[in-house]
Amino acid sequence: EIGLDLTPVELANGFKWNIFSAFTRNVSEVVDIGDAEQIFVNGFSGSGGAIVHQVGRPYGQIFGTTWQRDEEGNPLANPANGKPFTDNELQVIGDPNPEWTLGVTNSLSWKGLSLSVLIDYVHGGDMYSVTADQIISRGVLDDPLNTDRVPKLGPGVLGDGAGNALLDENGNKIRNNVINTSNDWVFVSGWAASGDDNTLIYDRTTIRLREVVLSYTIPQTILDKTPFGSARVSFSGRNLWYDAVNFPDALDFDPEVSGLGGGNIQGAAQGLDFMGIPTTKRYGVNLSVTF
Repeated sequence: EIGLDLTPVELANGFKWNIFSAFTRNVSEVVDIGDAEQIFVNGFSGSGGAIVHQVGRPYGQIFGTTWQRDEEGNPLANPANGKPFTDNELQVIGDPNPEWTLGVTNSLSWKGLSLSVLIDYVHGGDMYSVTADQIISRGVLDDPLNTDRVPKLGPGVLGDGAGNALLDENGNKIRNNVINTSNDWVFVSGWAASGDDNTLIYDRTTIRLREVVLSYTIPQTILDKTPFGSARVSFSGRNLWYDAVNFPDALDFDPEVSGLGGGNIQGAAQGLDFMGIPTTKRYGVNLSVTF
């Protein structure tokens, strides 16, 4: 963690501008879990949408189903319907740990008035979002990739269901050439939302206006004739604006939503969202006095 405390402006009339920022990068690795291959933390045990610990990987990985791929990494499609084959083995499909975070607080003060503005930025980290899945797949969201409801041709090459690509008479791989209906594209193990668990993974990079506080400290000359030693009134707002830049814009989804409670299983911390309650803006008024 690196912090910077800077005062770029301080005038004789009492005006002061202070900037405090903190940069944090945390690289973790699970080194020992005993004799187990992995430890289930929370989610759906034995199926997709789970958080697990595995030796040699960062703390708390997202575990689930994904597409079969050939040796070159191409998704393998079923020649009968053009939809992806599902890999029979559950695997790590996302890392919820952010690459780094940054918080910047700007503080302005002058003659008893002060204004503090805190901006947070979270870079990277994955999220398994059932909220996004359900809204996108059911056509509520204006997202052309998933909701324009026209037939589509999926990615990848045709496969045999056993992890191998099919070849034409010249020994070349056959590009997926089977058109999907809009329903097959989205539902029942299609290429988009409500398909395999890897289709529910989003990068949760987010910029956020975390808090704004405007306060006024009443001058001592006014308080001299009162029983108060000091008095301060403040108005605050939290979570006033955010932008999860890699979620669909129309979704207006906040990756800090907590779908599973607190601690190690908190949605915001561990990357799981199971139709959690949306976050809210909060406003407050505070009066602080001393005698």
